[in-house]
Amino acid sequence: MGFAYKYCNDHGLDILTSLHLKITPPNQFNDPFEFTPYVVCSNPAGRIKRFFKDKTNLRELYIAKKNAGFTGNFREFRKQLRPEMSRIIDSLAPDVPKVSLETQLGSLDYISKTYGVLCMSRRRDSLLMWGHYCDCYRGLVIGFDDQHETFRGGDGLHPVKYVRQRVLFDSAWKQGSVEERNFENQIVFSKNEEWSYEEEVRQLFLLRRLNQKQLDGGKIGYFLPIQAAAIISVTVGPRCSEKLYTAVQTALRAPHFRHVEFNRAELDETEFKLSFIQQASSRR
Repeated sequence: MGFAYKYCNDHGLDILTSLHLKITPPNQFNDPFEFTPYVVCSNPAGRIKRFFKDKTNLRELYIAKKNAGFTGNFREFRKQLRPEMSRIIDSLAPDVPKVSLETQLGSLDYISKTYGVLCMSRRRDSLLMWGHYCDCYRGLVIGFDDQHETFRGGDGLHPVKYVRQRVLFDSAWKQGSVEERNFENQIVFSKNEEWSYEEEVRQLFLLRRLNQKQLDGGKIGYFLPIQAAAIISVTVGPRCSEKLYTAVQTALRAPHFRHVEFNRAELDETEFKLSFIQQASSRR
């Protein structure tokens, strides 16, 4: 059994009481470089030719041509197009870098319409994450069994690879090619090396398959139902309020949480580190 930890503010209590995990579209991440590749086109002519070979694209162009007054059928349209291809390629090629930049700038929002990500960590003792994600040590960290069936859907949880360069996407790659498949994996599981302290693991989800509810402010939240058996530990922070401590304690009294270890993080007296003190079962 492996461990995956979710750093939370006081909303972590909702995970225990509602048994669900929030899945976040990438455009809501705090790192704007996520899911934004560096887009190039190494073969503009080939890319343009491939565009015109796509029947869907051709149909759209044909309809536009018909609306502009063309009276021939689709076959006649294609026949008329062939001798013009060289001229069309020469005229469109200078615009390819602009299109690549537009693709790069729009990729984050485009991906976020379809996919969401569950982000967790291999560690529960990161001082930075306790500060950033746990409301300055006031929140809690929930530990999960990463082998539980909850995380077996799709490709499951995978470690993030920390890199120096942005992931490259070449629009000249053929659809379904090895290069494109490698890119799809890299864009999900790559992050700038400055984030390496997080030791992140993540899993990709289709948003349409998740439960949805409206959040404060009108945004739609996406949630993955989980089983209590997936949770193996709960650790409250050293600045956790008595109110939150009691609420977590009460939630963990439920029979389905009998197996869960309850801890409190405390500041070490001599070093920059946390100690984890198991709470007596009688207090639960």
